[in-house]
Amino acid sequence: MAIDGYGICDGDRPSQPSTGNYVAPRIVARDLIHRGKYAADTTPIGIGLPLALHHIVPWEHLWAFWNAMIKAEFYGAARDFLAILGVPKALSDKPINDMKKGTYLNASYYYDVLICWGEWNLVRGPQFRTDASKPEGDPGAALDDMHWGAGKESKRIKNIAELDVVITTYTALMQNEKQLCREIRSWSELARNSLVEFIPGMWTIETKSEDYVPGGHANAIHPRWNKKIRD
Repeated sequence: MAIDGYGICDGDRPSQPSTGNYVAPRIVARDLIHRGKYAADTTPIGIGLPLALHHIVPWEHLWAFWNAMIKAEFYGAARDFLAILGVPKALSDKPINDMKKGTYLNASYYYDVLICWGEWNLVRGPQFRTDASKPEGDPGAALDDMHWGAGKESKRIKNIAELDVVITTYTALMQNEKQLCREIRSWSELARNSLVEFIPGMWTIETKSEDYVPGGHANAIHPRWNKKIRD
C-alpha cells in the first residue's frame, strides 16, 4: 500500500495510468536527428522511438512533501494540494478526516497515483536516456529541468522546475500552514496543464552510445538520448 491509513506515503512509485494522454504516440526514430544511430532500421514503416514520461519535480520530492504536510497535520494545505491536482475540496473532506482517524483506504482514492502522475509535472521524452553521470543525463531522483529547446512550453517547464526549491524548503520545515496554503494555491494555473508531449528539439542523441540493434520487442538495443542543456 503506497499510502497508509494515516495518509503517510511509503514512497513506492505507483503504476503509470494507461489511458488518455498517458498512451504514448508513435514517433519514428529514424525521422529524428540520430547521427546514423538508427541506420540498422530497415523496416518499411520505421522503428518507433521508445518513449517514457519524465517528472520535472521528482516523485521522491512530491511524496516527501505530502508526508511532511500530513505529519505536521497541515491538512488544509494537503487539501489545497489535492485541489490543484483536480480533487474538489468537497470530495477531499472525508478521506482527509479518515487520515486523521487512521482509516484512510488508498484503494478508494488512489491519491498516490494522482500525486505521482499529475500531468502538469510530466514531459514525454525518450525512454532510454544517458545516466546521471552527465549534466544532460537522466537525474533519477533529482530535479529534471527540461526547458531547453521546449519552445512555447519552455517557460512553463522552467516555472515548474523552480517550484522544486519551494517544495523541498517546505518539506524540510513545515512552519506556517496559512502561508503554505497561499503558496500551493498560486500553483493552480500551472497544475491545470496537460503533460508536455514529445518535442524533438528538447533531445539530442548520445554520440557515444550504442547503435540501434534490431531484435524482438524486448531484445532490441536502442541508443541513449540526452536532454538539451542550453538553447
